[in-house]
Amino acid sequence: MHGEASNVDEERKHPSLAIALLLIDVINGFNFEGSEALVRSATEAAPKIKALARSARQHGVPVVYVNDNFGMWQSDLSALSEKCLGPDQPGRNVRGQDLDWNALSRAERKRLF
Repeated sequence: MHGEASNVDEERKHPSLAIALLLIDVINGFNFEGSEALVRSATEAAPKIKALARSARQHGVPVVYVNDNFGMWQSDLSALSEKCLGPDQPGRNVRGQDLDWNALSRAERKRLF
C-alpha cells in the first residue's frame, strides 16, 4: 500500500506520470479451438479483474479496455459484448460478477466497464 500511495503522490507532482489501468483483450468469447482451459482460467480471473477495475475507479485511476475486436474495427462495446455473449461462444458465461447481462440497458452495460 505504501508504494501505491507514493505513486499517486508522484503523479500529482508530475502530471506527465499519469497512471491508468489497461485491460487488454479481456472481452472475449473464446470461440477458438482449444479454448477450454483458457475459459476455466478466465472464469477464475474475471472476478479479480472486476475488483481491480472497481478499486482503480474508486481511487480516480482511469480504466482503459483495449481489444482487437476480432477484426470488427467499427464495433463498439455493445456490439462486441453481444458477439461474446452469443450462444455459440464458449466464454459467454465468463464475467466478473453474476448478473443478467441481457436484462441490462446499454447505459447500464457501459457503466459496468
